[in-house]
Amino acid sequence: MDDSPAPAAGAGPAQRRGGRWTPLLLLLAIGGASLFLAAGPIRGDCGFRVLTGAPCPGCGMTRAVLALAEGDAATAWRMHPAVFALAAAVAAAVAAAAHEGITGRPSFRRAAERHGVRAAVAAAVILGAVWTARVVLWPDGSPDPLRPGSPAERLLR
Repeated sequence: MDDSPAPAAGAGPAQRRGGRWTPLLLLLAIGGASLFLAAGPIRGDCGFRVLTGAPCPGCGMTRAVLALAEGDAATAWRMHPAVFALAAAVAAAVAAAAHEGITGRPSFRRAAERHGVRAAVAAAVILGAVWTARVVLWPDGSPDPLRPGSPAERLLR
């Protein structure tokens, strides 16, 4: 005889896992926290840049997102070309999460399970390629130049 409690009547799989609006609310919370950190009172320098003297692979992304939000695509591209891939990925994630919330079907969860690892690898490759182009191949074109006298500057010059 099984002593486990029966699920509540009418509770579907999405409701048992925390609600069908959870993915959308989580994405909105992460986006809000990112905007607060980007535009809020917290200021500082990137730890990667402090250690190496070179900009990190994501340096310029916040400025690119803010420029894109203002409609300045040229500045966004100059600050960080990967901002357009990021914007497309965020739009797709929000659309899937909203679809899941509206329909109750686990479309966001399925997409994350199916494409999450590939998306992470693609993001790492794109960020690595942009970083290599900016720091190694064309350092004068970077919005964040190498710090004079830093380990990266001595190694790459």
